Amino acid sequence: MTSAPGVPAITDIAFVSGANDLNQWIDTREIPRAEVPSERISADALNAAVSHLQGTSVISAQLNSEGFIDSPEGRADRLPDVIDVRVQIRGDRRTTNLTLWAPLRWNGRLLAVGGGGNRTSPLWVKEPAMTAPTLADGVRNGFVTASTDGGNQDSRFFAWGLDEATGDIDWELTNNWAYGATHQLAVISKLLTEAIYGAAPVYSYMMGASGGGRQTLATAQKHPEDFDGYWAECPAINWSKMSIAQLWPAIVMKDLKNPVPSARFAAMREAAIAALDTEDGVEDGLLWRSDFPVWDPSPAIGTETEAGPVTELDVEVMRLIWDGPRTSDGQQLWYGLPVGAESWNEYMPVGMLNCHEVDSVLEPDPFFLTKDWASSWIMRDPSFDWRTVTMENFGEMFHRSVQMFADYDFSDSDLTGVRDAGGKVLISHGMGDEVIPPQGTVEYHERVVETMGGRTATAEFFRVFLLPGHGHSSLKGYGPGLSLADGMTALMHWVESDTAPGAILATHVRDSDDLVDLRRPVLPYPAVANYTSGDPSVPSSWNSEGTRP
Repeated sequence: MTSAPGVPAITDIAFVSGANDLNQWIDTREIPRAEVPSERISADALNAAVSHLQGTSVISAQLNSEGFIDSPEGRADRLPDVIDVRVQIRGDRRTTNLTLWAPLRWNGRLLAVGGGGNRTSPLWVKEPAMTAPTLADGVRNGFVTASTDGGNQDSRFFAWGLDEATGDIDWELTNNWAYGATHQLAVISKLLTEAIYGAAPVYSYMMGASGGGRQTLATAQKHPEDFDGYWAECPAINWSKMSIAQLWPAIVMKDLKNPVPSARFAAMREAAIAALDTEDGVEDGLLWRSDFPVWDPSPAIGTETEAGPVTELDVEVMRLIWDGPRTSDGQQLWYGLPVGAESWNEYMPVGMLNCHEVDSVLEPDPFFLTKDWASSWIMRDPSFDWRTVTMENFGEMFHRSVQMFADYDFSDSDLTGVRDAGGKVLISHGMGDEVIPPQGTVEYHERVVETMGGRTATAEFFRVFLLPGHGHSSLKGYGPGLSLADGMTALMHWVESDTAPGAILATHVRDSDDLVDLRRPVLPYPAVANYTSGDPSVPSSWNSEGTRP
């Protein structure tokens, strides 16, 4: 593609290092202000661009020069001058709301931002160290940035898929969440962008984390022509398997009658790290590798903690959780928690290994999303008690989830559409993810490689970066992850100058003061950067040529 008049090519864009600003990758000060005639900044004018789309109307459009925009979800501030456009798409049963922000310092590109959980709506505001993109992140970097609520305004956070009036799944709404609303977003956003600036986007991108990562890969598989570049962070693909497998840790603790305090879980994790850490050449609390080691936690028995010593039964619980869910006859169903991951709310308010006190007695407390998945989605009964599921009958629940919702997995290994459209797909996933097993992403990568003609051919348009120690959608925690700045810079160079990402610098942020304290190169799976000498927090201490396990 060539740049439209006044639109800077990637060679003319000044990029900003992610170590300086985690979410700023383009210096927009050098981008000239777009000349947008005032008559284009109105709902009436923009409606002409979308009037041929059934039920679609622009309900408001205005130039905002206040530097902030408020919403019920919070205030997005530090904004450039931006044209704030709100669109409604009215269907037979519901209305979908689309938000598009068009900055006057436009870089000629479109960015669609994904949602989280099982919503297409993104975060409105966030901590700087989070890797989920917001509308504000996009426009601060000069992108026309858009999002959709998928027609979902249900007050139930995760259980909304069940139509309680009929007792059945609301398939229209769930299909809109799965893929329909994002395709709709792409079509409408491109039309509005051209109507505002007089030029269509030169390049279009989509980025999402967690549920937004699933949303991003779903779009690449269903509508590969919608965007030129896709970045899925910790993607929640394999949805039907992952969502019910998250119930397994609580079932293990319940069936073994042994809720484990977080201090004892931490002691077993620390013992595993101590035993395995030296294998990568540097003792830094990280398992710097691209495979997933198995470790017997028995040596941790007797370790003293603030919650008492680690017991043999604690070790059996940990072993079963690391191993992952199985059928009653021992068949592996899905992946367990990676050894080294922390899933008891130390760094993120999410986790699968939680317990709480009931009448002074410790009880397992399942990951809140998986409880709704089991009750409202699989059993279609909000009053369903997860405690009726046991290790013995768990396989029945798992297979029921897959049978009902495999269409929402979005783990199709045939990416011919993306390849033939010239698109690029970048996936990043933390190996310390506490809720979405990264092993599932690796398994997907291997199937794509097999389907698409081998590693060399596949790497031309599809690459996965594993991030040792990195947790779920946050640069805090134990290991470094890809900041929005570093990931988007790599993706843009890949799409626009055909420079495939080799080593990308990953970043870790200190929890105490949000300052960067570690930068380290990560390589496309399965390669791993090697430590050479010097300060391990400095990129130059690592050989970016890497090795394969």
